[in-house]
Amino acid sequence: MPFRSTYFLLTLLWFSFQNLQAQPLRYNPVLDAGFLESQSKIAGRYFSPYDSKKVPMDITSMHLKFNIEPNTKFLEAQVDIYFDLPEPVQAAIFYLSDSLNIQALVLNEKDTLSIHRPAKDEVWLYPSKGLDSGTHHIQFTYSGRPPTTGFGSFVFSEHRNTPVIWTLSQPYGASDWFPTHQRPNDKIDIVSMEVEVPKPLKVVSNGLLVRTKDLGTRQSYWWVHSYPIAPYLISLAIADYDEISFVHVNGSGDSLRINNYVWKGQDLREIEKQARQTLPLMDLFSELYGPYPFARESYGHAQVGFMGGMEHQTMSSMNNFGYFLVAHELAHQWFGNRVTNRNWNDLWIQEGFATFSEALSLERFIGKADYQLWFDVRRTFITARSDGSVYLSNELIEERKLSRMFDYRLTYVKAAWVIHMLRQKMGDEAFFTGVRAYLDKFAYKAASTEDFKNVMELQYGASLDRFFADWVYGQGYPQLNLKYQRSTEGNGAVWLDIEQTGSHESVPIFDFDLDVRLSGKKDTLITIQVDSQKQRFLLQPTMEWETIEIDPQVRLLYASMVLTSNAVNDKPEIPSAFILEQGYPNPFNPNAVIPVTVNETGELIVDVLDVQGKLVQRLHRAQVQPGRRDILWEAGSLSSGVYLIRARLGMQTQTVKMTLLR
Repeated sequence: MPFRSTYFLLTLLWFSFQNLQAQPLRYNPVLDAGFLESQSKIAGRYFSPYDSKKVPMDITSMHLKFNIEPNTKFLEAQVDIYFDLPEPVQAAIFYLSDSLNIQALVLNEKDTLSIHRPAKDEVWLYPSKGLDSGTHHIQFTYSGRPPTTGFGSFVFSEHRNTPVIWTLSQPYGASDWFPTHQRPNDKIDIVSMEVEVPKPLKVVSNGLLVRTKDLGTRQSYWWVHSYPIAPYLISLAIADYDEISFVHVNGSGDSLRINNYVWKGQDLREIEKQARQTLPLMDLFSELYGPYPFARESYGHAQVGFMGGMEHQTMSSMNNFGYFLVAHELAHQWFGNRVTNRNWNDLWIQEGFATFSEALSLERFIGKADYQLWFDVRRTFITARSDGSVYLSNELIEERKLSRMFDYRLTYVKAAWVIHMLRQKMGDEAFFTGVRAYLDKFAYKAASTEDFKNVMELQYGASLDRFFADWVYGQGYPQLNLKYQRSTEGNGAVWLDIEQTGSHESVPIFDFDLDVRLSGKKDTLITIQVDSQKQRFLLQPTMEWETIEIDPQVRLLYASMVLTSNAVNDKPEIPSAFILEQGYPNPFNPNAVIPVTVNETGELIVDVLDVQGKLVQRLHRAQVQPGRRDILWEAGSLSSGVYLIRARLGMQTQTVKMTLLR
């Protein structure tokens, strides 16, 4: 038995090596050492992947063979799974949708097992003599129409009257089309996928395409992926694709092919232009996070029918090639794929870092002000509600509340804000060194929130307990009221009174650094530590100043800030007829939202101008009443570039800049 498992592994690696020789890639034949033993467990005398007190079971390899008929939405399957047991057990459980009809279960090439399905989607391996410790091979033969659950685990659809098929198994959909375990830390060391479909359909999966075979009116494709992979990251995308490929060359001269599979009938030059955004992003993330994690193989995108994207390992599934989507899914190859969340509770790490990476790309390619603006406009979005933790409770996971697990406000945007604040707290050198150390320590494995915290503490040199208690495990954010009064000591001295309340009872008082900028003929930035409900600070800038500004560098997530003066000789601010906020997202493609808060009745005009001040598009012209309104900008066929959004109400005019990236 061990010989057959080894032979299977070597056969897959041989095909990988043969294909790599045919490509302009530099191949390192030494496998990564970080293969993960699955954290699925065995309790008593049977296996179940959901109990943390059980003995590990390691799936070492999996070969999936499918014959798919799009017209009848039917598949025939044979899946071979090799797994190791550290000790004898009486039975083992795999999960496969009960919509699929199992024809045969063969254990170790000789024992045909009775099919036991005592509960929904459970398949029990129950040999009469039990299962010894060591390596085992189970072969599933089954057929049927896979169900579509969650976000679309296995979908038959059409594009321009041509079949398209795609999978999105996150978080619990993998068992809708192949036998597996559902925990994200159950990584499989090597996976191959052999799929037969009618011509002219093409099959895209993880890793490298090592063989195609002409079968007359049909064709088969064989993909091999030789890195540990969580079941939910295994994917299929099938369509009559056009292919666009180009090569990324890193600073060491190593080449990596970027393969893009896109639906027919589109402007391939425009799509290639958008897809090539991957190249500078690959440079940036490799610099900040370490080399691309799957360099022996490739990276790419496969166009699918669901909205947004999914970070399938080495081959992201994409609805479109929008800039932020390309950046987000590429960053997932480090956060989520190289290191996977140990449990779904820890999902905030990988989604937060992928979202945070969108902002990092703005900082590198446009400027720090745009990085800060990215967080500033999303601060209002987060604080629109008072509750919500980025860390997911066991109750949410057990009840499989997908809308909460993948809540964009919390799991994505607030998580990105938490990571941004951790960066400010630690400083860039310690922060990025810690991030790389985390990715290296848990490479091709799974990690928890506490694992991440412990690594970052080592680089910070101090405890991060309070930070994680407030921002990761706790809910809400601080709500601030501030008053300032010029001191009689002169030379610009000023008293600042701060009162804070937590927006949610789980964290009544937050501990944070707050920046205060005093501006006159020159600027002075003073940072104070706030850790109580009420505090008074004496700020001594040693200069006269005219304006005072709180959090000018957008470093703190807060809400309801009121800044008032106690001094009778401070000039009152002239109330604005309206406030034009920065549009979001920025950069954007193809639509953006322009928020305007109106304080008095009048005619509001909102226009789009080019950088020379020429009118390009009128977005709004109407009589308005006080209140907030979100104005939609549909850019249509406008070309990439910087545009000015100009709003007018009465005698007042305000302008912001927006960037359109095609």
